[in-house]
Amino acid sequence: MNSCTSRTPGGPVSRSIIGSAMSLLVALVPAGAAAAQADSAERSAETVEITEIRVHGNYSMVDAEVATLAGVAIGDRVDLADVAVIAERLRDSGRFAAAEAEWRYRSLTRRDHVVLLLTVQEKTSAAKKFLVLPQVQYNEDEKFSIGGRVSAKDLFGGGTLISVPVLVGGVDSVALEVSRQWESGTGVGGQFQWRQFENPFAKVKDERSGGGLWLERRLAAAFKVRVDGDYYDIEFGGEKDKLFRYGVGAAYDTRPSLNFPYDSVLASAAWQRVDPDEAASANRYRFELAGYKTIIGQVVLAARGVLHTADAPLPAYERPYVGGMESLRGTKAGTFSGDSTALGTVELRIPITSVMTGSIVRLGFTAFWDTAAAWDYGDTLGGQRFHHGVGAGVYLQAPLVQLNLDVGNNLEGNTRVHFGLGFRF
Repeated sequence: MNSCTSRTPGGPVSRSIIGSAMSLLVALVPAGAAAAQADSAERSAETVEITEIRVHGNYSMVDAEVATLAGVAIGDRVDLADVAVIAERLRDSGRFAAAEAEWRYRSLTRRDHVVLLLTVQEKTSAAKKFLVLPQVQYNEDEKFSIGGRVSAKDLFGGGTLISVPVLVGGVDSVALEVSRQWESGTGVGGQFQWRQFENPFAKVKDERSGGGLWLERRLAAAFKVRVDGDYYDIEFGGEKDKLFRYGVGAAYDTRPSLNFPYDSVLASAAWQRVDPDEAASANRYRFELAGYKTIIGQVVLAARGVLHTADAPLPAYERPYVGGMESLRGTKAGTFSGDSTALGTVELRIPITSVMTGSIVRLGFTAFWDTAAAWDYGDTLGGQRFHHGVGAGVYLQAPLVQLNLDVGNNLEGNTRVHFGLGFRF
């Protein structure tokens, strides 16, 4: 019985074994530390031959240029102190926001040959952050305008975009646009703008200057909400006014491409408060529903309906209008106007070339039917006469270029040719 007791965890034999193990561990720790220090000292003092140089993180400089800035070449012999100097040399060059250097042995058996790893983060000069692009704008209600856009991306940090677009022609305008996007899906922005053009319905000059702010939040992959507001000084046909607008909207958008949507839907709703100085305030509403379905190969059937409506008369310069390429083909731009409008389109889009076959140019044909109506406050949608347009067209899409040419008939004996820059939806 005593023998059994001596083998329990708390017995004399166990205590003896544990004590011996602790003594051995105490003896080994200083010896291990001394060995590690000796190995570190030996590694610090050893020199190795660089048989390969690898550079990571460079995008505008070739590897050889980075190696030259580091002052190192294949065949050089270095030690750890030299590697630290190489990294410091890269940082002192002024070309990198960060730089590190280290070596890796090429094999377990050959410890005098190494690969030198140079990891850098290039600085981006302010000049490289600017982009200048030509800009062309055309639709029948605002005519043909040319100009350019100067943009600066990430000038003051990640996600920032500053743009200055300028147009001259049917529309004369200059603007300053600033926005910031975060990976979380939140975006903020604002703009100041001066703009003048001829109102296609009233045939008078519309000139306005002012600006606004917006806040957008993506709540899911395809769903986002937006809040915005703006203020403008307006001169319309010689009459002056001040206009304050603010509102909120939401959109569900699954389109994989805005240039050529397919197998997707777009649904949006927005409310806006229109508050002019010289007229009564009004609430304006906009609803849109669009669908895109691939039916044969890459042939897409697209359909859209849009409703603008207001609960009070709108100032003349805020009344929407219909006609032309943007709403009712076969009819002159700005033919109809009202406090409310309703638009509908069904369009068949038939590509004859495709980016899927390696072509960077997309060429195809369209066939369409448009319908639209406009009415004043106090009337109802049900009592309106809808006007129609049918026809066909051709489109061309290439890098930086989108062209559409449509021929439409209004079913009343009038045929018109319409030219646009890209699909309108």
